[in-house]
Amino acid sequence: MLEDGTKVAIKRLESSRGGGDDQFRAEVIAIGSVHHSNLVKLIGFCCDEHKHTLLVYEYMPNGSLDMWIFARDDNNFLDWRTRSKIALDIAKGLSYLHEGCDQSILHLDIKPQNILLDVEFKAKISDFGLAIFAAKGSNNLRDTALRGTPGYMAPEWLRYEVSRKIDVYSFGIVLLEIVSGKQALEFLDAIDHHSDSDDHHHPFHAERSDLVELLDPRLKGWSYSSSEVERFVLVALCCIQDDPSARPGMGNVVKMLEGNLAVPDPLISQRYQSTAIPFGIASFLASRLRSSKNTH
Repeated sequence: MLEDGTKVAIKRLESSRGGGDDQFRAEVIAIGSVHHSNLVKLIGFCCDEHKHTLLVYEYMPNGSLDMWIFARDDNNFLDWRTRSKIALDIAKGLSYLHEGCDQSILHLDIKPQNILLDVEFKAKISDFGLAIFAAKGSNNLRDTALRGTPGYMAPEWLRYEVSRKIDVYSFGIVLLEIVSGKQALEFLDAIDHHSDSDDHHHPFHAERSDLVELLDPRLKGWSYSSSEVERFVLVALCCIQDDPSARPGMGNVVKMLEGNLAVPDPLISQRYQSTAIPFGIASFLASRLRSSKNTH
């Protein structure tokens, strides 16, 4: 707590031997140079008596997103309206980082644990320790250091190709988690068990209405818009395509989520092919939805 009574959050970085200096530099340069309502505000930084670097952030009383969407108790339940607002907040924050700054900022570790919620459940992106800058006109960078968290990492990381589409992929995974209430690793486990089947090599011809099957079962008795749920799932599937060039930019993702830009219809009729497990989420979801349709 500051002298004026303001609550703050303190993030302590480890010593330079553990890469703390590099993380400190990346985080301060990235978040210290930008200001947006969907980014956690860096108030300042200092060192303590043990020479640990401390970053001082605004306090986010509702914690991180994972505490809410993966909770199995009624106390941390989020209705659809709140979930959809959070998803849009994250998309707007990423759109600003990619398209609204002098240089694009690639976060490279988008996941629910790095999405913080204020008292009104406004979502703000945090933890810029892995962030890098990219010229606005650049498409691909080379980075031989893998960054990110398993389950949220785009397949092109295996080729050390880095672009804004890395964050788009991670956002797509988070969006599926927001809709479904399931963690990415749960999808990956299911894909592992499904990988012996040839079913996922067939085209996906499901109707849009089948996409609502992915909705968190806890929401089934609550008010929600089926068309909005369907749109959000389609946007997520757009974002997690294997080919980075086939993924939309975050500015267009915002428009799609808002309903101001049509989600490409070819998405639900094209063949989903994954380059490798564990990156076959799109093909798995397509086949699962197709199977669900056939059983009804």
